[in-house]
Amino acid sequence: MIYGIPGQTIESWINTLEQAVAFAPEHLSCYQLTLETTTPLGKRHRAGKFSIPGEELQYEFFMKTSQFLEEAGYIHYEVSNFKRGTELASRHNQKYWDHSPYSAWALRLIPSRTIVDGGTIAPLSSISLQSTQGSSR
Repeated sequence: MIYGIPGQTIESWINTLEQAVAFAPEHLSCYQLTLETTTPLGKRHRAGKFSIPGEELQYEFFMKTSQFLEEAGYIHYEVSNFKRGTELASRHNQKYWDHSPYSAWALRLIPSRTIVDGGTIAPLSSISLQSTQGSSR
């Protein structure tokens, strides 16, 4: 769900949250609208075609969202995420928050031939597998 959209009020957002909670979802993600300057929406905003809530109102949206959903029985466990029980957290992100060790594997495709020093062409393997051991600490 996205809040802070043009013309939205705190009251209309709370109404949206009430409707969402009526479905009793196990998990909700609530994001603040972010405008990127190179997108069509960002360009329209820069041209003055519409406005979005200022920083103070955006803060109020965030706080009211957290308050409402916590009162409705949700746990606010990440900036934009709310869950009904401790077992319902996003497992993908949880390892970063609790500093669990992790392994990251990347498959990198490389051209089979490339130009190297002196303008000579040398063959390369077409696939390189890289492993990165890491920790979020």
